[in-house]
Amino acid sequence: MYKGKIDQPQFKVLITGIAALVAESKLVTTQKEFLICRDPADNMILECCFAAQANILITGDKDLLDIKSYPSS
Repeated sequence: MYKGKIDQPQFKVLITGIAALVAESKLVTTQKEFLICRDPADNMILECCFAAQANILITGDKDLLDIKSYPSS
């Protein structure tokens, strides 16, 4: 049922983009616990960014956007 839908041309760009994102992804293990976000569930995002040594975080999440910056150490 769904295979016919996913094979449609309009999904090719989306699937290609997702495949590229997955290919560039890396699995990280968090070592540091963050308790700074207003939404406790978002702390996991910050922990992953820290573990991956991310320079930036692109998000539309208001709770994360309100933080603005955080010391790197």
